[in-house]
Amino acid sequence: GWTRNNQHELVRISFLGASRQVGRSCFLLQTPESRVLLDCGINVAAQGQEQYPILDAPEFKLEELDAVVISHPHLDHVGFLPWLYKMGYNGPCYMTGPTRDVGALLCLDAIGVSQKEANKSIYGAKDVKEMVKHSITLEYEEVTDITPDIRITFYNAGHTIGSAITHIHIGNGLHNLVYCGDYKFLRTQLLEPAVNRFPRVETIITESTYGARDDVFASRKACEDEIVQVIKKTVERGGKVLVPVMGVGRSQ
Repeated sequence: GWTRNNQHELVRISFLGASRQVGRSCFLLQTPESRVLLDCGINVAAQGQEQYPILDAPEFKLEELDAVVISHPHLDHVGFLPWLYKMGYNGPCYMTGPTRDVGALLCLDAIGVSQKEANKSIYGAKDVKEMVKHSITLEYEEVTDITPDIRITFYNAGHTIGSAITHIHIGNGLHNLVYCGDYKFLRTQLLEPAVNRFPRVETIITESTYGARDDVFASRKACEDEIVQVIKKTVERGGKVLVPVMGVGRSQ
């Protein structure tokens, strides 16, 4: 969509993935002076071109890209970033320290999984190394200019270690945009709730993965009580408990 302050000051967002689907999150932010990608993920559940962001959109040109901002290290948000470096992108990517470290491990893991499944990986370890070399890590609430007319601040998203909601201040008060990535509002055993107060906001881009009418879950307490019961019963019977679960963020 466009926001118009006067004829020459336009801010535009293009949705290059993750709209009406889970996976391959990737959004292009165009301002009067900048081109920035918000996340650059893959859809691990899809096949072929459906796995990757739609980077053949007419408004996206790799050579015009100024910066990439990554919300958190899950592959549906960072898994395509090394490919940009493989293709010649040479600019910065902004993220928190844990996002850089865990994201690099997950991208390397994705290469390994491709090889095990006898698929050709779309990038190699060298490209992941380039991504890490170009990473600029920011703390929560550290205000940083990333282009001449874009200033960002990360806030805790509570989703996984280092996950960030990004407040984006465009121009001299032209527009304030909040890009959420994935977030969580409850205080849990490991993580604080997401921050939900920002200095100024005109537009919010939010995930809605569990936002459908039917997505009503049992309370956290009910879930924890149930798993404790299952483990107790199994141990009492001399059995073994296996918990099959995704490695990053869920298993902890």
